[in-house]
Amino acid sequence: MPNTKPTSEQVTFLASGTGAVQRTALSKFRDTVSVKDFGAVGDGVADDTAEIQAAITAVQATSGGSVYFPTGNYKITSSLLITGGNISLIGLPGAKPTLTNAITGSAADPLLKITTVGNYVVIDGLTFNGNGLTGASGNGHAISIINTTGSGLWPQQVMIRDCVITNHTGTGKDETNASTPSCGIFAYLGQALHVSNCTIYTNAIGVRLYQEQKVYFTHTTIDNCTNTGIYLDGCVDVSLYGCVCQSSGANGATDGLMYFKNTDRVGIYGCRMKNGYPFCVNMGSTTNYNRQITFCGTDIEQLDIASGTTCARIGTSDENITFSDCTFAHVNTMTTGIGILVVQGAAGFNQAGLVIRGCSFGIGSGGTISACIRINPATNSCLSPIIESNTFGQSESPAGTTTITTCIDLNGVVVNPVIRCNTFKAPTNYVITTAVSVGSGSVSNVQVEDNSYSVIGGTLTTRLSNAGIATINIREDGKTKFGAVGAVASISRILSNTVVWDPGNVLDGAQTSTTITVNSAAIGDTCLVGFSNAVPAGAILAGQVTSANTVTVTLFNKTGSPLDLASGTLRATAIQY
Repeated sequence: MPNTKPTSEQVTFLASGTGAVQRTALSKFRDTVSVKDFGAVGDGVADDTAEIQAAITAVQATSGGSVYFPTGNYKITSSLLITGGNISLIGLPGAKPTLTNAITGSAADPLLKITTVGNYVVIDGLTFNGNGLTGASGNGHAISIINTTGSGLWPQQVMIRDCVITNHTGTGKDETNASTPSCGIFAYLGQALHVSNCTIYTNAIGVRLYQEQKVYFTHTTIDNCTNTGIYLDGCVDVSLYGCVCQSSGANGATDGLMYFKNTDRVGIYGCRMKNGYPFCVNMGSTTNYNRQITFCGTDIEQLDIASGTTCARIGTSDENITFSDCTFAHVNTMTTGIGILVVQGAAGFNQAGLVIRGCSFGIGSGGTISACIRINPATNSCLSPIIESNTFGQSESPAGTTTITTCIDLNGVVVNPVIRCNTFKAPTNYVITTAVSVGSGSVSNVQVEDNSYSVIGGTLTTRLSNAGIATINIREDGKTKFGAVGAVASISRILSNTVVWDPGNVLDGAQTSTTITVNSAAIGDTCLVGFSNAVPAGAILAGQVTSANTVTVTLFNKTGSPLDLASGTLRATAIQY
């Protein structure tokens, strides 16, 4: 008997709803391309590389579309290639099907390589799993996004969302095929990369971006990476929102949670950075510079890591670096820990535009840290840093003795620093040895203004320590002081006025006087007087407050001959303490 079963071309499909158009079942099935349509098994044993590549190639041969991965474990033995745009690799929602990287070598190819000169590539809901081994036994990058032309900004609009990327700890290839530590994501010379709601952990480097622009990370966690969490090299316009970056670094020069190199316009907003070794934020290289880096509302903490680490390291060649409304915290035993450290930068460059505003600096219970902020460039200058409206110490009493050796430590070449409106708190069991220390470097013209000190049961030994080299202008408790706080009298007001005065001819041994109205001057104020014409040796010009609002100035002639000074401007100044 002839086969009378209808084919998929003969069976029709009609979606529910007004306006639906009848289609063949074959047309409907082709809306979605599954890797299993091309023979992929997904059992973690069979090599599914050719089958998955065939599915990708088939979608790219049309106007684009989606490649669907049902739940499973797909073994990959050579790079999957995306060379066109308008394509999505999508896993079964909630299941995160796994692509297992079985590509090894001394500089292994990536599991997924995107080289499209085009737009719109989406990777959604997949797990990229390496073997966690190093050297030739390890994997290369999980995802490599490479501009193979070396010009322009391609690929564009690549989105990686709701993915897990892990265990790529071997050696991969950079844009020139040279060896580089394996990355969860490696991208070169592209634009508008968006990484969203991903978990990237236990890779050599979590994410490494080179000359990328307009990059966005949202609600992504980067954790437990051997070398660096996020490595930015020559990038422009990078933003992180609500991300977590933690427990990464192996004490190398470029290690830590975030490493910046020749990068411009980076914003980190509402993130948490915890336990970077040796740095959470690492900008302190002596061979590069960074510009316009902003941390806002971000926790930067060294809580469960070895002593001697730093939350944020900045080079003096880095300009316009801002920390706003951030929290810095250290573990109890970090005796040489530092919150923000500004050190020597690239030769020939000076740091300018450092702002630390509205941040809090603290330490856990029963330990000591070296400094909350230390600005210590050796030769290049840190110009006009502003440290304002921050809180040092804490309000609650710790269980054991807790010490901050120095809250703000200025050394080296620091020019025109401003320290104002900060609060230093020392409850019971809390010791602040020195609030502000101006050390034996080339620090100049320090402004210390309107800071407050809350000592309730604790100890604040020294408010301001000056090695005697820097000029310090101090205003505290509404008064201006010169020198170390508490060592000299406080000046609350300086009152001054001028008049035109012609002393006339004054015989030897005689004197002449005049008065100047200086509003608010009071008897007992210290008076200083000056005259616009030279007063010769032997003549004495003196002033004193003789009544409210009035300064009397007297010229005594002790020159040995008559004295006739020409008319000039006479100034009287009253100083009130």
